[in-house]
Amino acid sequence: MTQAADAPRAGSAYAGPIFDADTHLYETPDAFTRYLPEQFKAEYGVGYRRGEDGQFALYVGPRKVEISAEYMTEDFKIPPPGKLHEWLRAQKEGKAEIDMRVPISADMTDPVERVKLLDRWNVRSSILYAGNFVSALSYFDDPAAAHASFQAYNRWMKDQWGLNYADRIFSCPIITLANVDKACEQARWAVENGARLVLMRWGR
Repeated sequence: MTQAADAPRAGSAYAGPIFDADTHLYETPDAFTRYLPEQFKAEYGVGYRRGEDGQFALYVGPRKVEISAEYMTEDFKIPPPGKLHEWLRAQKEGKAEIDMRVPISADMTDPVERVKLLDRWNVRSSILYAGNFVSALSYFDDPAAAHASFQAYNRWMKDQWGLNYADRIFSCPIITLANVDKACEQARWAVENGARLVLMRWGR
């Protein structure tokens, strides 16, 4: 999630509306399972767990998403949004786990609460991208599983956020081009449900 200043700086040259083109959500626990067909769960089901190596990480089936390791704790605390430089500095100093973890707040998972923040920061509207799921997209190497998993996630996103919430939050469903016919089907579904944009991973 992208943070903004509480108030415009005095003497700022621009006083008009703000459009934030890079905000993110955090998935609720059922984001990856609510609509995923049963036949894909063993190899492509997504979820957090502590692996044999002792690290708490996101997994796609049996495969660990390496970049996700230790990002979130088992009690679902995360690095503080909007404080990337402070977070990286704390990691370097070996104290990130102690000093800077915060719980996931309602504005990270709910559009009503997110709009309250947009109002507070004088942000007219924003594009909303997937959260931790972004780090797992490259693990979907089977076209049928990729289509089913992305569409299941998109349906959850529609339930949780809407694809266009009050012309304030424009959620970004995910499409794979691994199967062009399925991609067109996904695109039609997205447009019919209010999407203004989609996310596609590189390559396919």
